[in-house]
Amino acid sequence: MIIEFGNTRLQLLPEKGIFLPEEKLLVIGDLHFGKTTEFREAGFAIPASLREENAKKLIEIIRKYAPQKVLFLGDLFHGKFNEEFEYVGALTTYFSRIGFVLTTGNHEKLSAEVYRQLDLEVVPHYDCGAIRFQHEPEDNSTFVVSGHLHPAVRLEGMGRQRLNVPVFAFRKNQLILPAFGRFTGNYYLEAKEWDHLYAVGNERVYRLK
Repeated sequence: MIIEFGNTRLQLLPEKGIFLPEEKLLVIGDLHFGKTTEFREAGFAIPASLREENAKKLIEIIRKYAPQKVLFLGDLFHGKFNEEFEYVGALTTYFSRIGFVLTTGNHEKLSAEVYRQLDLEVVPHYDCGAIRFQHEPEDNSTFVVSGHLHPAVRLEGMGRQRLNVPVFAFRKNQLILPAFGRFTGNYYLEAKEWDHLYAVGNERVYRLK
């Protein structure tokens, strides 16, 4: 699905990222590499397969859209350094012709040397035309694309059926991406507080309001 934001065309992707076709820019928020390993080490029964799932999804989306640059909207990592972080280094090495940029999130606590070794350019925010990309939402006169909240909504059907779906949330000059990572949790929005909500499901994006 294509929307216009800040006079720039954005393609909302069923993989829960966005793509700017003219700029060849792929934008992804909130992967939280390392969270699965951290929880398993703490004794939680989290499937080990989740550790590879984020990396596999990331490789697939890069191959599909062939960007010149990949922008991570913060919380690429979660907590202290562990073996999952090495997936990022393998990824940036394999796609060496692509630039990888990370806007710092509240979970980015690694040293500058670690980011350098992983071939990541780290910035507080990233500007593209009239749009500012950053980790946390900000409601002001600037067009801001962010992550952080992991937005979702609860849909109710007949017979008390309920379905939780991740969404792209839009209002005024603010667009928030759903979390790309599988093991992240969600923040459930009140639909009436948003101008438009675009849900992700069944390998497509569809407008809820």
